[in-house]
Amino acid sequence: MPPFLISFIAFWLTATFALFVADKILSKMEIKGGLVSILGVGAVYAVALKGIQFVLGKLDLLLTIGTLGLYKLLGPLVMLIVMVFALKLADRFSDKLSVETTGTAFMAALIMAVVTGIVNFIF
Repeated sequence: MPPFLISFIAFWLTATFALFVADKILSKMEIKGGLVSILGVGAVYAVALKGIQFVLGKLDLLLTIGTLGLYKLLGPLVMLIVMVFALKLADRFSDKLSVETTGTAFMAALIMAVVTGIVNFIF
């Protein structure tokens, strides 16, 4: 199996677990269905997030120059905003995910960032 595929599967499973945790903590976020639904929503979210990260990676130099370096300086905040956007995209493209507000998406992104950091630290 190619290394990039193994890496994406690990990313997908981590993102799915983080989504599950955020779903259990936040009352205004819901993943409808069982394990298959959670894995499906995780796949939609992972593809959306990786797609946005790919585009931003291609625009990295332009964004850094255009923002006079603030894009790099505020990297974690930019990543959090990207996660919110990917979560809202997953909400739009999956009928199994419901995120009521952008504030809920922001809180979910914070929770997911913490969970992902813990999982990456452990493994």
